[in-house]
Amino acid sequence: MKSCIRVVWAILLLSIIDPMRCTQRQRYPRHSSGENRGNTGCELSQKTDVAFRLHTLVYYSQRLVFNTLKDMNRLLDQLKSFVSSCCSENAEPECFLSEKYIFQARICGDSISQSKNRAAALCCGKISLEREMCFRDLQNKPPIKLPPLADHFSHAEECLAFTADSQLFVESYLHGLARRLSIFSWEMISRISHAYLLMYVTCCSKSEQLKQCFSSKKEEFVDEMKEVIENGNKICEKSKNGVAMNSLWAIIFYAKKKPRGSWEDAKGFGELYADFVSRCCLPEFTTSECFQTQSDILSDYFCTLPTIRSHEECCLKRDLEMTECFEKLAFQESQAISEISLEPNQLCELNSQSQEDVLLRCAYEYGRRHTDQNTHAILNSSIEARNTIRECCVTEDPNTCFSTHFPIIFQIN
Repeated sequence: MKSCIRVVWAILLLSIIDPMRCTQRQRYPRHSSGENRGNTGCELSQKTDVAFRLHTLVYYSQRLVFNTLKDMNRLLDQLKSFVSSCCSENAEPECFLSEKYIFQARICGDSISQSKNRAAALCCGKISLEREMCFRDLQNKPPIKLPPLADHFSHAEECLAFTADSQLFVESYLHGLARRLSIFSWEMISRISHAYLLMYVTCCSKSEQLKQCFSSKKEEFVDEMKEVIENGNKICEKSKNGVAMNSLWAIIFYAKKKPRGSWEDAKGFGELYADFVSRCCLPEFTTSECFQTQSDILSDYFCTLPTIRSHEECCLKRDLEMTECFEKLAFQESQAISEISLEPNQLCELNSQSQEDVLLRCAYEYGRRHTDQNTHAILNSSIEARNTIRECCVTEDPNTCFSTHFPIIFQIN
């Protein structure tokens, strides 16, 4: 019984540790030496065995629906062997890619998984960024719909299996759950699993009250599952900000990443993201992306744009290295941007048509010239600029008003 409790408590800890790491944009401890910095593979090898196994099991189960648990363990062994090799002096370039590309490479190197999962095999014939999009589509639209998980055994038989081999019990449940809830995030799958497995930790020690205990705990489990699903759709929550604000947020993101991108492309990116946010609130549309963070979604959308070929290398890196890569390219691009070319009469004409468009344009112009500033600072400066335009356009001498205010607001030499 002690071993099963250790396993379950290890899973419980994951629901606290992993989300914290994600919000800090640093999923793994970083090496201090420059040589190992960004070596995702080596750092994956340093995760605790339980955390590594379960996280990997969920990832593969959500994309390889026809694989058995035995197949998953084979992939895990191959992955562990590869990430261990990444700690050598002659680490392969693949070791420095984002975690998802390392995981996908093991699928594409496993002939059995490909023979059982033909759709996954088709993904393996694509280049890295297209391969990621293909696997994401496979996660959102599995080739088969599996029946719900059912209780085939009595509570006494399940408790016997749980106490006899708790690790196998946990992995079997995660495998079955992840295959059926393929669009849910790892954090959501882990929380649902915790609630389910806690029933066994609590009830299997009460042999004389098994039925009553499981009946009571299953009600709690259903409530927990509903709460996880309701709170898991992080992108739908953003719809409360309104279409204009979501579009604005995305335009700033685009302008900071690609300063020399056109206003039309930036506006299109904003509209694309705002539309996606709205659709995440529709049950029939909900996809795995709806359960990601805003920053992850914006990065993913940006990396799939056909106009960002120069940024492809950045897109293959993991979180922090990707951000630093984007920042370096953006700074270089921002140095070549000229002064604002709009004339006062053009600004006033735009202002008379739509003050919302004025704000979006200000955010774009300010963001592409100040790639080192955070989104909130750019947003505040853009609102200030919009208000100044509105005020200047109602004065008798807009030219003088603009010449007084805009050099301060946009800091353009």
